[in-house]
Amino acid sequence: MTVSTTFQIRLIRNSESKMQDDVLTVKKTFALGFYDLTYKDPVNNLESTTTISEQNLFNYFVALFDSLYSDQDPFEYIQLSFPFFPCLLLKTKELGSDSLRRNIQSMLNVTLRSWSFDKENPNIVTSYNAWNAVEEEDMGETY
Repeated sequence: MTVSTTFQIRLIRNSESKMQDDVLTVKKTFALGFYDLTYKDPVNNLESTTTISEQNLFNYFVALFDSLYSDQDPFEYIQLSFPFFPCLLLKTKELGSDSLRRNIQSMLNVTLRSWSFDKENPNIVTSYNAWNAVEEEDMGETY
């Protein structure tokens, strides 16, 4: 099965205008265990892109969710769009929940473990049994 090689997190400032949303996109690279991370802030006309290791990607999400939860002028919602899962819309103030963070971490684990390149055609990413891969590996730090 061919799967999407990106996932997106949308930070919604105001539910009335999508034009003000910050958008974070993670894309699988051809280097094993590395991902392109792009953050777009249209309000301040900023865009940042970097290539990041898998462990640093998990650390980034810990810092991101901690920051969003602690913000004094927070985004209203966070929208998670991962392959294999329905799109989720969450209130930013809910990011303090350990249960929610564990669920997000599980979704991230399944997504990252599901991306394996087709050896015959490296432009195609195929899915393997991501559920078993997550069960076999240490889940690491919890958000």
